[in-house]
Amino acid sequence: MSLQKEMVLAITLGLILGGGAAFGLVKAPSFFKTTPTPTGAPSEEQNAMTPSPTQFVKSAITLDILLPENQSMSDSETVTVSGKTQKKALVALASPTDETVTRADEDGAFSASIKLSEGSNEIVVVASNGDNSVEKRILVNYTTDKL
Repeated sequence: MSLQKEMVLAITLGLILGGGAAFGLVKAPSFFKTTPTPTGAPSEEQNAMTPSPTQFVKSAITLDILLPENQSMSDSETVTVSGKTQKKALVALASPTDETVTRADEDGAFSASIKLSEGSNEIVVVASNGDNSVEKRILVNYTTDKL
């Protein structure tokens, strides 16, 4: 190796080692610094062992109408609306000529019959668990003509 290459290598190595040492000296005080705990205040270890209150989040209620399909046709004056929601939820149904209320079973399934008027019927289905409610609407077209 020539003298110039050795000199460049020594300077580069010196800069890297010197920079690392300077960085370590600057960051060392913050690394070893501890924050004093005020007298009477619990330490971090005590906080980790103390349970905190649990907040219960009210779950959102869902509603799926399985039958009849939206925009379906019916040649019967009554139609059975069935679907799925939260278990034991109260389910209210309303058409232009009828209203009924039922309760979902343990699996969340519900089914109720409702009367239709001739023509287009908007059926409103509302499920409620006391805290939350959800509403869905479907259209069922009732005709006296046989389909």
